[in-house]
Amino acid sequence: MIMKKLFLITSLAAVSVFASAQYTLGFKTGFNTSLGFDKDWHYNEQNWNLKSDLAKGLQVGTFARFGRTFYVQPEFNYNLNIAKIHYSYNNQLITDDLILSTLEFPVLFGYKAVNTKLFNLRFMAGPKFRFNAGSDTSIDNVQDLILEARKAQIGLDAGLGFDVWRFSVDVRYNLIQQLYHYKTVDQQEINMAPINSFTVSVGWKLLDTYKAKHYYNKNNEVIKR
Repeated sequence: MIMKKLFLITSLAAVSVFASAQYTLGFKTGFNTSLGFDKDWHYNEQNWNLKSDLAKGLQVGTFARFGRTFYVQPEFNYNLNIAKIHYSYNNQLITDDLILSTLEFPVLFGYKAVNTKLFNLRFMAGPKFRFNAGSDTSIDNVQDLILEARKAQIGLDAGLGFDVWRFSVDVRYNLIQQLYHYKTVDQQEINMAPINSFTVSVGWKLLDTYKAKHYYNKNNEVIKR
């Protein structure tokens, strides 16, 4: 219910600025990295330990930007990340790679602190809707731990970016819950903290309808900026 309401609000906001005098369409690619976590969890008098190294991956997608000084930027991205999991049980250490395959739909609300035809500096934040797209659901050689990938999640993106001519560069901090439920065979869930990750992406503007505002001096002469 919450996801539906947020999706409706952000969609209406995007539509309300669609007719803006300035909009941009393009595609992007980027690099993802997430901070690892440590979690000790006790079960049946055993000490189970889960540890994830930095997850690294790639992102490809498209973006649109509507607005002049204040703008809305919806995106459609595919992410492929690989996280290395270390799992210790009964004095055995097992290491495996988990592949995270997701579709993400951020809707960012931004402000252009500097906005010219050849350069702009932007700040942005907004919700991100993430959907599982075929991630791993098993760890090799582990029978007592069950992985269940969440079908859909809501997260938060925030960061800054700048454009130079037709190139667009974004650096963002992402906060979102773990994609996986970790459960034991008797369905007891091992709770994990949210993932803190960063994304650096570079985009290419296929279409950019920048139009300079008109300003008038005291002699009623037009000044463009």
